[in-house]
Amino acid sequence: MAGFYQSLFRTRSTARLVVSLFSIATLQSARASDGPPAATSISLTETNKSSSSEARSVIQNGGKLTLEAYLSAVDSNFPGLASAVDQQKMSNANVLEKKGVFDPLLSDESGYTRMQNTSHIGEDKYVLFNYPKIEIPFQSGIRAFGQFRYNPNSAESPYIETGEGGEYSAGVFVPFLRGLIYNEQSVALKEAKFGVQLAAQTFSLTRLDTLLKAGTVYWSWVGAKQKADVSKEIQSLAGLVVSISTQQERSGDLARIYVTEAEEDVHRRNADYFQSRRDFQRFSFRLSSLLFDIGDKPLPLPAEINVPLDIPRPKEFGQTETERYVLMALRSRPELKAIDVQKKIATVQLKLAQNQLLPALNGVLTEGEDTGYNGIGHTYRAQLTFSQPLLMRTARGKVAAAKLRLDKLEKDRQAETQRIKNEVYDAISAINMAYERFLSLDLQVSRSQQVYMGERERFKVGDSTVFLIAERERQLNEAKVRLIESEVEYHVGLLALKAITSQL
Repeated sequence: MAGFYQSLFRTRSTARLVVSLFSIATLQSARASDGPPAATSISLTETNKSSSSEARSVIQNGGKLTLEAYLSAVDSNFPGLASAVDQQKMSNANVLEKKGVFDPLLSDESGYTRMQNTSHIGEDKYVLFNYPKIEIPFQSGIRAFGQFRYNPNSAESPYIETGEGGEYSAGVFVPFLRGLIYNEQSVALKEAKFGVQLAAQTFSLTRLDTLLKAGTVYWSWVGAKQKADVSKEIQSLAGLVVSISTQQERSGDLARIYVTEAEEDVHRRNADYFQSRRDFQRFSFRLSSLLFDIGDKPLPLPAEINVPLDIPRPKEFGQTETERYVLMALRSRPELKAIDVQKKIATVQLKLAQNQLLPALNGVLTEGEDTGYNGIGHTYRAQLTFSQPLLMRTARGKVAAAKLRLDKLEKDRQAETQRIKNEVYDAISAINMAYERFLSLDLQVSRSQQVYMGERERFKVGDSTVFLIAERERQLNEAKVRLIESEVEYHVGLLALKAITSQL
């Protein structure tokens, strides 16, 4: 009786070990799911709604569409960025796929067979066998398993006889050298996780390029409206000259040919005005092509009333700001972060290759309980296996390739760092040159306005000609247009600087 209770206790201990392995399997499976938290999804949805509703409200209510509201709507709902997000989610799916090799595996070999009886050659024997097993692989290379074996009436290979209650056992497989920590499965999972980081940097780069393109179109749109206003103003001035010329012609102070010349200038100004209107419409459509609501629905086409009245006045960037922007760009650029992630991948590949140089020394430890009638009670098995290729050319080749890739990535990073620095210097140079150009053109517009007004007063008293008036108009128009272009160039340069430093 005492032997029975001892056997029962050992059986329960083994059962508890098997239950523990099942619990580990369940926990590992739960951790394998990579779904985003529900709160995050709700937060993103609310942000998208806020961004698109602001732009929609501004356009529909005749408000002024600011750069911030426009870029926010593009950032939230532009389908091109949404597809980039899908690409990023695919990398998360790849991680889940690689985790699949660590899913618990349940297998079973059960059957009933008629076979040769080795104890009585020429006679048949019937064998019942069951062999269910659960195996739990871990990223370290260690595998735990729990199994039940039931073969109570035959010791013939490959079936080892058990007691009438079957044998319950659990154990571990441990790679002591090759395959421990760094093995093909765990490294593939690490690479997939690094792939998520690479996808994030690719998305960041796509997003910055998209917002830079959108911002450039926005300032071109604003500038086109400003140019159209200048053309309208010059058109009115030309009409005023025709009116003055007609009055002087009627009073006999001016020949008819000068009135005709003034009228010809009006028609030319009209053509310029309609061209400027067409330019504004063209940029309006380009602006709208990036402007979407939730659900990939285009927002209404922005109109002239939605254009801000003024362009912010440019300012100069100093040397201190330049160095600050350089450091900011080097800390935040997706290209450098992507290279750093690639270096981590190469490092993991190098460690795997170095691990493959080690001998394969594996240990298996199994402990169980053979129960029931004819059961022997406590069972165990300890085993070591060893193997080692003699040349190791495959592993040595992989080590050399990984080291060369790390060296290449380091050189790529140095080149990319220098390129990004030069981009910052170039952007700030363009900004400062646009600022200097703006100052000069601002003064030119002021002087051209004074010259034109003086020439018009001379024309009223017959001391000037229609040709001179038209020339002064042309100079004033060109100065105002160039001033607007310098402002647009400045703000596009500022936008490029923000994109280079990942501040969009």
